[in-house]
Amino acid sequence: MQCIEFQKNYSADSTSVSQRLIEHKNNCPECQRFVDEVSEIDDRLKQAFRIGVPGYLAGNLLEIPEKQNRKTYYSGFVKLAMAATVILVVGLASLQLSSPLDESHPTEFVYEHIIHEP
Repeated sequence: MQCIEFQKNYSADSTSVSQRLIEHKNNCPECQRFVDEVSEIDDRLKQAFRIGVPGYLAGNLLEIPEKQNRKTYYSGFVKLAMAATVILVVGLASLQLSSPLDESHPTEFVYEHIIHEP
């Protein structure tokens, strides 16, 4: 196994390491340093995320459900407006399709132009 392959596989998932990777790590000082560096970075990241929640933020978090109720109201209004728009469009389209074509209609002009084009 080459070191690049080891580092790629170890970086992809350092929690489940195969026996082949362990053997390479034990025999290769460069890869052992790589594992140590990755472990140190992981430890620093875990420590960075261990932060207590300040009191003022905890109070703000308790207000979120009230804001979510308002969002639900607006999303219901938006759904109703969209449904009304769809009904309006379908109604206008059906009126347009059911009206007879006359000489003054723009589509009739286009149709006549296409038919008489040489």
